[in-house]
Amino acid sequence: MAVDTSAILKPQLNRLGYAFEISSTRPGTIHEHCHQGIELLFVQRGLVEVSMNGSVFYLTPGQLVLHPGHIPHSSRALSGRFQRFTLYVHPEVAAHPATRRFLKEIHAAEKPMVLAPPPSLSAPVFRQITQLNSDTLAKTIVADILDRIAQNDFLAGTPIIDENLRLIIQVLSYMHHHSHSNENLNEIAARFYISASRLRSIFSQCIGYSPRQCRLELQIQKACALLARQVEIDAVASAAGFETRRGLERAFLRLLGLSPAKYRLVVSSGHYSPQLNKNLLTGR
Repeated sequence: MAVDTSAILKPQLNRLGYAFEISSTRPGTIHEHCHQGIELLFVQRGLVEVSMNGSVFYLTPGQLVLHPGHIPHSSRALSGRFQRFTLYVHPEVAAHPATRRFLKEIHAAEKPMVLAPPPSLSAPVFRQITQLNSDTLAKTIVADILDRIAQNDFLAGTPIIDENLRLIIQVLSYMHHHSHSNENLNEIAARFYISASRLRSIFSQCIGYSPRQCRLELQIQKACALLARQVEIDAVASAAGFETRRGLERAFLRLLGLSPAKYRLVVSSGHYSPQLNKNLLTGR
């Protein structure tokens, strides 16, 4: 049975007894922390790194992941975008046998739980989460998902790293540490004994991004960090791997919607948290 969000009204939220904090992650690391409640993560595009109790896990697009907030954890997008939902359950709801069973399993987990809805649910659930455009809609969808989880409609597993994902992690790490380099994709692929076309195919299949998109995003992130430290724009362009200042400016306008100079001005004011343009997220 497909999830019909139009039929999920605010009274149902109150009946379910879920309270939320909702945030979309920005480029950069979320430092290790603990808190009450449960975190639900949804990976829209790219690759997400989650650390729990010193162990590192990698999440790919379309995965729904739960983990307890009381265990020291952090999460960051190595590329792309993901959403975090912090869930608190009202005591009267937690007393329900199905919910109590669900909460006990989550709080006992030492690894993130990857949720696998049946095929009849997965497509509509993932499609609706990627189209979230308001806190109210987000809450109704997440409440319905959690209700189904509590009723054991979803199977749970742990993140798995296969050879293709391992390769992507290695390539992204190389790109991160060599974002200033002018190497082309053929040269980067050769370092990992693979053709450029094969590397593009693996990236596209596993994380929904091309290597070029990932590299550009890493360059932008590095440039943002340098601009925040008041480094001259010409020096930022060179250090971030852009051949010219104009190339840096074009990339900023396309992906962030403002120039490097304007970015530095508004970030220094403390009132701006940049989000990458949806063109990058959709690959257009």
